[in-house]
Amino acid sequence: MWGFLYRSSIGAVRNWLRCRISLSRLFATWRAAASLPLVYLGWAKDFWNPFEWYSQVEKNIPATYFLIPFKRRAGDHLSPRQASRRATAYDITDIPNQTATLMKDGFEVGVHGIDAWHSIDKGRDELSRIGAVTGKRNIGIRMHWLLRDGETPSALEQAGYAYDSTAGYNESIGYCNGTAQVFRPLSAEALLELPLHIQDGALFYPQRLDLPESEAWERCQVIVDNARRLGGVITTLWHDRSHAPERFWGEFYLRLVQTLKSYDAWFSTGIDLVSWFQRRRNVWFDRTQAADGSSRTRLHYEGEEIHPPLKVRVYRPSEAIRDQQFHRDSTSTFSDLSWDGKPMLELDLTINAWEAEAPLHRMEQSICLVH
Repeated sequence: MWGFLYRSSIGAVRNWLRCRISLSRLFATWRAAASLPLVYLGWAKDFWNPFEWYSQVEKNIPATYFLIPFKRRAGDHLSPRQASRRATAYDITDIPNQTATLMKDGFEVGVHGIDAWHSIDKGRDELSRIGAVTGKRNIGIRMHWLLRDGETPSALEQAGYAYDSTAGYNESIGYCNGTAQVFRPLSAEALLELPLHIQDGALFYPQRLDLPESEAWERCQVIVDNARRLGGVITTLWHDRSHAPERFWGEFYLRLVQTLKSYDAWFSTGIDLVSWFQRRRNVWFDRTQAADGSSRTRLHYEGEEIHPPLKVRVYRPSEAIRDQQFHRDSTSTFSDLSWDGKPMLELDLTINAWEAEAPLHRMEQSICLVH
């Protein structure tokens, strides 16, 4: 409370002078600070309660809420100076109605881990706590403060988590893992990592990037443009009170969501997204000999229908380089095929159709799965 009062008074004036907030936001911050006694008495609405605001912004958009399993636990392997700030005053058992509503509306509830990043036993306790409330078995995790080390994926896998979404930056945004693809960390056998790309605190917090919204948008737009051009996933992290005074980072999040909607992005919970990438990983190619002695390329998949469908991209050289075997330049072309995994996909039917128009060196064909 005292930190909020400081940030909403002296801090808010400083942010207004730095052109980080408008005059209307400055007044709204002061009103929120003045209403604190009424909030504590239960006579005024808690402006930090996030569920109603997020339910409006994310209406018909699946999202994942990572909730704290145990309150007043700072966790281990922290310096004493940091530890007191990491413990929270709530856990999932304090918000049973909100949790039930989230699940009824199609949202996912995951673990906001405390010690799971370094302890298999404590990771299991945290998983059991969330599972007991939600009734779910396939549960993902994101660590509080994004704590992790090289053995964290192995510890989370042994504790029973379906996926992890901790690998990202606290201090910046971008590609901490160098990718926009869901991947398997080296220390895990099956656990998949859903990389984190954009975090509100990293963009706006004074001790982090501390960006004005215009510059923050330019940086986020780069990540969005990369995903549109190259495929992959964009994972965002917005905290519970970020939409409210004194932060006012909600309008930025709303703009980001609306922009992705305009690009016809597929919105998904973490578990559904990781499951999609797992199905993609289960596709395999093989080469067989046809009756006429020619070689055929096929795609196989065994499992549930893949939705959204995979995009199978078949590259071929252009007219200009058709006769230069094993070489390709920027003039290469490709065609995309939509495939939901059923039935087996015979790629040579498409390639043969191209060759009927203009014979190509078969060795120059290149096939890949993209998203």
